[in-house]
Amino acid sequence: MDSRQAKDFLVSQTAQQAALEGVPLSDLEKRMMYFTEGADAVEDPIQLNEEFESKYGEDEDYDYEKKMSRLLHRSYSRLRKENPQTVREWDECLQTLRQGDHYILVLCGAQPIQTFRDRPPGDRLKLIAVTFLVVGVLLSLICLYSELASRYPFLNKPGSKTQSFMPPWLKHAALGVMAGCYLFYLLGPLIERRLRGL
Repeated sequence: MDSRQAKDFLVSQTAQQAALEGVPLSDLEKRMMYFTEGADAVEDPIQLNEEFESKYGEDEDYDYEKKMSRLLHRSYSRLRKENPQTVREWDECLQTLRQGDHYILVLCGAQPIQTFRDRPPGDRLKLIAVTFLVVGVLLSLICLYSELASRYPFLNKPGSKTQSFMPPWLKHAALGVMAGCYLFYLLGPLIERRLRGL
């Protein structure tokens, strides 16, 4: 399935929902659902946008995104009750469209798939900050336990003459976190490629 086929399916389902609800849906409104500035644009995006703005831009009571979003969500809810197979097709359409930058994703409330490198710099810094925070909390727990064990002997292992630096559960947790990070480092690129191929 390519992006054109995916949009054809979603637009036809939206038009069907509009007909069921008696909501007027113009040809221009349907054409606007195909809007994209990418290489797979159905028509010139600048010309389409200008045509749309000249017809609907001055109407303050008209909210295109709200109208189309409602129709899309109601259509999806109806299909979930009537035909699970069609819902799977809908989900496949969204997966296809998430590979690019398509206006219909905004109308559906969906977002393109983003890898770590695709994220804005602020998001990347937040992820790195959270990683350091988690590591810092783990190290603090280790140091705190070591300090408490030196003051309160009952925290040491029964029968042990030497002080245990950390309890077994904390050792296992730290090893688990390190193993998880290592696996994510190894499998992350593979998962990204798999998502891009969906």
